Formats: sequence, C-alpha cells, structure tokens
Amino acid sequence: MVFSGFMVGSSGIARISAAVQNVPEPHDKLAVGSYTYARLIEADKALQQIKRLHDPAERKKYEGMWNRHLDQLFTFEVRQGAFSEDEENVRLIRMRQTFSAQGASGFTGARMDLFVSAATSPRGREARSIFYRSLSRLFALWIPMIVFLSLGMNNKDLGQVEWSFEWLYTFPVSARALFVSKLFVYSLLDQFVWWLLFPFAVLIFVAGGSGYAAVPLGFATTLYLAIPAGCICTVVEVGLRNCVNSSALTGSRICRHCSPSSEQFAC
Repeated sequence: MVFSGFMVGSSGIARISAAVQNVPEPHDKLAVGSYTYARLIEADKALQQIKRLHDPAERKKYEGMWNRHLDQLFTFEVRQGAFSEDEENVRLIRMRQTFSAQGASGFTGARMDLFVSAATSPRGREARSIFYRSLSRLFALWIPMIVFLSLGMNNKDLGQVEWSFEWLYTFPVSARALFVSKLFVYSLLDQFVWWLLFPFAVLIFVAGGSGYAAVPLGFATTLYLAIPAGCICTVVEVGLRNCVNSSALTGSRICRHCSPSSEQFAC
C-alpha cells in the first residue's frame, strides 16, 4: 500500500508539473512515459530486423516473443494512468493498433515520468511558483481529508458512545490519558496518513531537490499535518456525541401509559 501511495503521488505531482508548464499532448500520437517510449523504439527496430530473416519459422518465433513483450509493456503503461477497466481495454486496443500501423512513430514520449525527481519541478520562475502554490493547497486539503475519513471509517454512529470507548474507562487511568490515547490513534495510527500523506510529502521534497533529506523532511511534515488533524478528530468526535446525546435526552418524553411500577421508556 505504501508503494501504491508513492506511485499515485508520483503520477499526480508529474501531472501538475506538466499542467503548469502547459505541455500539450499531440492529438496524432499517443503520449506514453519516457521509459515506455524508449522500449517501443527498441522493439520497433528489433521487429524491423526480424522481418529480414529468411527462415519463416524463426521469424515467427521472434515476432511472437516481441509481441508478448509489447503486450506486457502496454499493460504496464495503461495501469499507470487513471483509467477505468473499460477505458484500459480501449486504450490497450488503440495502442496495439497504432504500433501495428505506425510502429514507434505513432507514439511520443511524455514529460510525465513514472518517478519524481528534481527535474520534475518546472524551471521557469512563474511556472515554478504556480507548481509549489498548487502543492501547498493540496497540503492544506490533507487535514480535512484525514478528519472526514477518520470520523467516517472509525465510527459507526457519532450520536452514541462506542462500546470500545466505554471499555477503555474500565482501566485505572484518568480521562485525560484516555483522550490522549484517542489523539495518538487518530494522529499516528491512521492508515491513510502513512499510505498516502507520507509518500506524498516525501515526493514533494524530492521534487524540490532535497535529495536523501526528503525522507526525514517528509516524516516531519506528515507529523505536522497529522497531529492537528488528530486533535480535530478527537474534539469533533467527543463534541458530536455530547451534543447529540444531550439533544436526544432533552427531547425525550416519558410515556404516560407506563404504570408507576413499570420501567420508564422514552417515546
């Protein structure tokens, strides 16, 4: 999952870099990654040489090997994009048809690479400023994302106290310690923080040219965003349960049909 987070983050940052630089995608060619484009040129040259072989059986054997390699290459390329399953199949068919008709000349190497590096950051002053402002806004959006995802995924009903929280009160510790433990869970044990936010933060510093220092800087940035988000989650969770429960108790009425000796139930 962490590796997937790095892949998604790399693709997103590279797309932002290409967008702020106004890199157009040609309509007459299919844009692929630089790695895929280099392999397509290699495969095109190899297939041209194979066609000069005089032995039909040997020529068929090598063509089959290269065609299987192309299928794997196209599948790898398509899965790096944000396509649905149906769109992936259409894209694969189009890539195969384009290569069969035009070879490597039907493709072009996109500026968006699989991995983020210092070269991902735009060189122009204005484009570089827009690039980092866009990433700053994305950083700011991580806090509400963590808050809403944590509240939605970790709670069944925010109007009632969960049984697990009641169980914690059976321990001989203070309420302050219990709430600090909840804060610790929301801040440091949230799966989205380490699967998505941490890879994204590291890649931002990689694009900024921090080198190996990107890992500790990304870790510090992750904590800087995760701890306030955990605080908000804890306060909102307790506040909603307190307000909703208080409103429910205030609005409840005692059933008039109940006898004095029977238990009283809220209508």
